[in-house]
Amino acid sequence: MYCPSCGMSLKDTAKFCPSCGTDVEGERFDDAPKPDSGVEEQANSQVQPSVTPAGQGVRSREQQLVAASGNGLGMMFYTCLINFAFYCVAVLAVIIGILLITGLIYGPSVSPEFDAYAWFPTLKVTDTLSGFVWLALAALCVYCRNLMARFSAKAIKMYYVFAAVVPIPIVIRELGRAYCVAGFSSAEGTKKIITSLLLGAVTFAILYAIGKAYFTKREWLFVNP
Repeated sequence: MYCPSCGMSLKDTAKFCPSCGTDVEGERFDDAPKPDSGVEEQANSQVQPSVTPAGQGVRSREQQLVAASGNGLGMMFYTCLINFAFYCVAVLAVIIGILLITGLIYGPSVSPEFDAYAWFPTLKVTDTLSGFVWLALAALCVYCRNLMARFSAKAIKMYYVFAAVVPIPIVIRELGRAYCVAGFSSAEGTKKIITSLLLGAVTFAILYAIGKAYFTKREWLFVNP
């Protein structure tokens, strides 16, 4: 044991400290002092995943990024999504949507002979429909970006919704072009239909696979409302 006054090591049978005379009878102390509880809690917090149970507050983006880094998880793809990719896709979707709805996707019409819609009226319907889906996709990009930026619990699911919506306007337009150029009943039309559907499926599969591989290890970060 140790003297509570001067810290001198004493025998267990000692009644008085020979150094300072303090009465130490009946006192027992650990061989080594316990670390400060605040230091211990801080050390534990550095190795535990930063999970926020429901109703216990919202963790900031910076806190979650630090938590991911502390657990050896890189967040470069996440940073690229919220700072560049979603914005880029949203802007492109708005531009393409406006061009399709207005018909300017084929350039300004100088005469009826060069007007694509004069030759293929059905194309106007599919292009317009595709254009509105592109505009909806732009809004979805902004929504998904905001969910991810605050580490919302809905963010990962909405990413998969985004991956599923991306191919839709592409397939709609390609089907319209296939019908107008070759007709669905012809061999060429059938080929174009299959190509369009495969293009959409491959686009979705790539986006889904990327998200699945990346977010499975980071799902515990997305816990905010």
